[in-house]
Amino acid sequence: AKYTVDAKKEFNFVIRIPSFAEYVAVNGEPFEGQELSFAVVPGTSVIEIEFHTQPRFVQRPNNLHAVRCGSLLFSLPIAYDKRMLEYERGGVERKFPYCDYELIPTSDWGYGYCGGELTVQRKAPGPVPFSGEDPAVTVKTQAVRIDWGYADGYDSVCAKIPESIVPLSEPEEVFLRPYGSAKLRMTELPIVK
Repeated sequence: AKYTVDAKKEFNFVIRIPSFAEYVAVNGEPFEGQELSFAVVPGTSVIEIEFHTQPRFVQRPNNLHAVRCGSLLFSLPIAYDKRMLEYERGGVERKFPYCDYELIPTSDWGYGYCGGELTVQRKAPGPVPFSGEDPAVTVKTQAVRIDWGYADGYDSVCAKIPESIVPLSEPEEVFLRPYGSAKLRMTELPIVK
């Protein structure tokens, strides 16, 4: 991050360092601590802050795991078809563009993580930072298909936990996207040994 501060009078400029930052440099110099404080004087001041983050698995309920990198939570995106639902309910007409949409999965979604390697791939953000087609950051890892199963009474809603974590495929390379970049997604998966 690069801060350019144009000040007319003196003040104290404070920046909180996130707890997940693993290496912090301020204007090229290493820094340790959780808060930076700068006495800004009249004129222009430039402050450059760099910090690193590493992806990691985090434990979730039901022996499932999610992937985090810094403040971002990552998900396995699921390809889908979109069906527009227009209707009237309670005297309110829900017609395009004020209608609902149903997302129907068209790709496999029953996966478990295998192997422990998580590799971040970053690039400059495009005009839509959390684009579903081209996010600025992804995490590459390995996953295998498993028998996840459906929730009772449904044929398109996954069960809360998988029926089995026995691998049904060879490991595949998958690219996780930030949670907000994947409209239909699997976020909490088991780790398959």
